[in-house]
Amino acid sequence: MVYEFRLPDIGEGVAEGEVVKWLVKEGEAVRENQPLVEIMTDKVNVEIPSPKKGTVQKCMAKEGEVVKVGQVLIVIAEGESTVSSAVASTKSLAPLLNRRSLHPNQNHKKSQRPNHNKPCNHARS
Repeated sequence: MVYEFRLPDIGEGVAEGEVVKWLVKEGEAVRENQPLVEIMTDKVNVEIPSPKKGTVQKCMAKEGEVVKVGQVLIVIAEGESTVSSAVASTKSLAPLLNRRSLHPNQNHKKSQRPNHNKPCNHARS
């Protein structure tokens, strides 16, 4: 699924902002709340965070370009592309996950922990 992230209303009557610097690149995986872009308005400079986890498909504005509130800033691919890369990385770990050394409780004696439920036999004074 593709998510088009639009320049949000930053408040205080701001109608547009200039893309100062992209903090991500096309093809890069991003996590939720990761800063995507630095925007300069007539009142404030702000880093805009990602609302979703996914992969950057396209940065829609160039650095130095002015974008209006509500205009698409970036396209993030979420879902299948993110899941397929996660599955691929899990498959590459499969040989490691099947090793006995990663399962410490398998074929080992139970640990000999003291039984704290037994009454204490200490001499009382």
